[in-house]
Formats: sequence, C-alpha cells, structure tokens
Amino acid sequence: MLGFVFYDFIGSVFSKEPVVLKEFYTSFWVVLVMQPICAIAFIYDGIFKGLGEVIYLRNVLLVATAIVFIPVLLFLDHQDLKLYAIWGAFFAWIVARSIPLILIFRNKFSSVAEVK
Repeated sequence: MLGFVFYDFIGSVFSKEPVVLKEFYTSFWVVLVMQPICAIAFIYDGIFKGLGEVIYLRNVLLVATAIVFIPVLLFLDHQDLKLYAIWGAFFAWIVARSIPLILIFRNKFSSVAEVK
C-alpha cells in the first residue's frame, strides 16, 4: 500500500529524467501488484532451502522457466507489449514456481506440521 501512496515520490528517487519517469510511472504498478505473490514464492524458496530440498526448488525453477517464462515472454513480445511483456512473463513465472512448491510442501511435509 505504501508503494501506491508514495508512487510519485518513489519514481523521483531513481531518476529525474522525464523519459525514464514516464516509463516508470506506466509500469511500476505491476511491480506493486506482484508483491504478495512474490512474497509467497520467496517464502517457499527459503523453506525449501532451509529443509535442504533444493533439488525440488531447482527442478521447479527450470521447468517454470522453460515451460512458462520463455513461451509467455515470446508470446507477449510478439503482441508488441514491450516492457509489459517482460513483467507479464515474470509474473507468470512467479506463479508457475509458487504453485508447485506449495503443493509439494503440503504433500510431503503436512504430516510434520500437524505434529505440533
């Protein structure tokens, strides 16, 4: 919420160039909208690293990159969405890597969590 409140101020911290600020203000909202989903992805990254289950993490990242990020990026770039193509592909990648980690965690470690 603070990002939306200080939207104009945040842009001016990074640059004073009008062209840069124009691009920033047209696309920074995407970064702000993605924050809750990114938080989930990075929490599960940390959980899997802490559990020593980096093989799952590596495999999910590779599959999400090959099957989701690259095709979505190419499709959106073909639609001439420019910077939005990159952010759209990144958002799809974050979702594609979060869902399997959540499912693997719930299936593999739910009985350990229920002991408490």
